[in-house]
Amino acid sequence: YYLEAFYHEQGTEHTDYVTEHYLQHLAHQVPNLNQQLWANDRHDPLLDTQVTKDERAALAANLYDTPSFLVGDTGSTPTRRLGETTTAQDIDHALQQTLNAKPRPTNTRGPQSQPNHL
Repeated sequence: YYLEAFYHEQGTEHTDYVTEHYLQHLAHQVPNLNQQLWANDRHDPLLDTQVTKDERAALAANLYDTPSFLVGDTGSTPTRRLGETTTAQDIDHALQQTLNAKPRPTNTRGPQSQPNHL
């Protein structure tokens, strides 16, 4: 609920619309949210550490736009960086190019027997 409300009530990009009041307003819209736990969790030092780590990783990967996508094989250097002006077609094209560039595994076990359905 929170992310959906955030999306639907977002302000103008590159402005300071995300204030404490704005975040609390969103939280009050979430059914059955424990407001005290939510407030405490937001100020957890581990959360701040994780956000800082994620921000550094994004900057190291040259990701400056929201949303941004890295496309490539898991564990390898990404082959494409897609940013704010990316369309669904751009993502699909990058994924297809990545998949088409991968060598297809060969069957080393010989012919597979088909199940016998009676």
